[in-house]
Amino acid sequence: MTTEAFTRQDFENSLKSTMLDLTGNGDFEHRGVIAGEYRYHLLVTSNVKCGKIIIEVASSIGYSDVADPAGQNSIRLWLSDGGGMPLGSKISRWVTRMSGWEKRMDDQIKRLFSMGKSLKFCDSCNSLQHVFIVKKDGANKGRLFKHCKCAGDFHWLADERDQEEPAKTVIEGMNHKPLGNGKTVLQNAYKKVQEQKAAEPTKKAFTPSKYQRAIFDWIQADKGKHLVVEALAGSGKTTTGVEALKLIPMTQSVVFVAFNKHIAVELQRRLEDQPHIKVSTYHSLGYAAVRQAFGNVQMDEDKVNHILDTILDRYMYRPIFPVIRQLVSLVKANLTGTTDEDLTGLAEHYGIELNGDSDTVFTAVALVIEKSAKMTNVIDYDDMVYLPVKLDLPMKQYDFLFADEFQDTSKVQIELAMKSVKKNGRIVALGDRFQSLYGFRGASVDSIPNLIRDLQADVLPLSITYRCPKCIVEMVKQKFPMIPLEAPEWAKDGEMRHITANIADTEYTPGDMVLCRTNAPLVEPAFSLIRRGIKAIIRGRDIGKGLTVLVRKMKANDMGDLMSKLVEYKSVEVSKLLNAEKGSQAQSLTDKVDTIVALADGTSSITELEIRIEDIFSDENEGVVFSSVHRAKGLEAQRVYILRADLMPHSMAKKDWELQQESNIQYVAYTRTLETLTFVE
Repeated sequence: MTTEAFTRQDFENSLKSTMLDLTGNGDFEHRGVIAGEYRYHLLVTSNVKCGKIIIEVASSIGYSDVADPAGQNSIRLWLSDGGGMPLGSKISRWVTRMSGWEKRMDDQIKRLFSMGKSLKFCDSCNSLQHVFIVKKDGANKGRLFKHCKCAGDFHWLADERDQEEPAKTVIEGMNHKPLGNGKTVLQNAYKKVQEQKAAEPTKKAFTPSKYQRAIFDWIQADKGKHLVVEALAGSGKTTTGVEALKLIPMTQSVVFVAFNKHIAVELQRRLEDQPHIKVSTYHSLGYAAVRQAFGNVQMDEDKVNHILDTILDRYMYRPIFPVIRQLVSLVKANLTGTTDEDLTGLAEHYGIELNGDSDTVFTAVALVIEKSAKMTNVIDYDDMVYLPVKLDLPMKQYDFLFADEFQDTSKVQIELAMKSVKKNGRIVALGDRFQSLYGFRGASVDSIPNLIRDLQADVLPLSITYRCPKCIVEMVKQKFPMIPLEAPEWAKDGEMRHITANIADTEYTPGDMVLCRTNAPLVEPAFSLIRRGIKAIIRGRDIGKGLTVLVRKMKANDMGDLMSKLVEYKSVEVSKLLNAEKGSQAQSLTDKVDTIVALADGTSSITELEIRIEDIFSDENEGVVFSSVHRAKGLEAQRVYILRADLMPHSMAKKDWELQQESNIQYVAYTRTLETLTFVE
């Protein structure tokens, strides 16, 4: 399927034709060129109460009156209130400029027009209905509904499946934003769901496995010791933690520390009938201590940049700013010093390229750390966990602290957890040492063994996987005999296959997950799907940003010059790193250059390449999801494909901790599937 570089006149003729069908007059409003795109407003409805509802259209037509040939997503449509605010979330529709773009745009405009016509202004809460999308996996994933701020105002919008309206519990676990008075648009809906649940017949009681029963018995025995639960892939760790928490008497204070905010919100919902249990993230724990010590501090994610601007000339040293920021973050995560020896060790361990200017980088890092610790009136996210430990701030302490995903915790997070437990309190840590992949964030592959040693903790297993089919469990046992993974009797047999890349390319369908040790091999198959009009993304928006930084660092005049400079840069720098036994850094740099080269195929300019990088790298889980194994941790799919299995373990991994990480990467890759694992050869 080919792309088309249409003119502004072509585009406006298509808009006029669609509006003639919808309104009979073919009218639309020109908005001119905004941020390099030609913008239009299509009126859906207008009244005194809610003002206008419009469809906003953005095209890649710029000052030249011809569509920019860069990228695939060059037409965007979304509903707006006429004042620039989108009406809800996930209602934007992308229409590519591939052959047949007129028909796709016509269909999407008509769908949004119908959706906009159905929205109403609420007299009770004085708000206009917004459109949302179901994010939770299940039969209703992807369905749209509209909602205002009133309790019970929840209406499904018709979709292509034309199915009966399901129970409204599907809204649980969705991502949403606060509106108006600060309450989320779904709070009242959640309340209604709970009322419905109370009226439902009693469900079958939770029946624990032998491993879960041992954990529950330990909690109730109150031995006065700490506990580490070694929870393997798909073993029901969260459910086990929730049920264990319910066994703790209400007279004791309890905090469950979740790894991220999304998990914390879900756990809070599941524990809403346990008022003595607080659910928090490490950042929330630390932020509370910082505010208690210093009052209403100001949040500024650019704090490090602002400090850097007082130290270095941004114009001259801009290329090394990202390196400095990364090292500053790792110093805080690892609670290290800032001597040259400390920083050299961090750079080597985490694969950080110093761009040949270690003296400037190290001096700047040391100054930023010093100034950052003194600027307690302004903090960033790293400071939330760093300052309470660094400055030994007083913290609220609990009788029980449950720590989730402990294998991914950094040293500063572990210290923060320790500060949050009373002298005679207990820690229960849940995690899988064989899924430790986040070394680049400051986590150690030895976090769990070190905790067991330091706390002299009891250890209990959680070994039955409720995710993986039997064939995967057998493979794990053979490849990793040290991992005692088990399958329940009722588990599916599952399937493992080996197919060629050409066959795989015809099989990929939305909902599939495609994994690889590195990013470069993911590019070609992802773009193959995009060219055929199939939604595909590569997970990792921050990866894309890093690639753009490397492209700009080359200071190339054109694509030919860029390719030449990248090849030379890779050859020289990788050799240096390997000679210095810095395999992790060499591996990271090689993948970056190879990914850029793969993305550059078919592009005619550096600008086009940068746009392509931005378009393809995303943190969504929609369509066919291509991902490095690192980015797939915590995810699962019915069908999982593995590209270039020969890259696991990576040939540049030499040190013991690198080899352990490579083993963990294989284990994580194999255990993402619910049914079928396919190796693409």
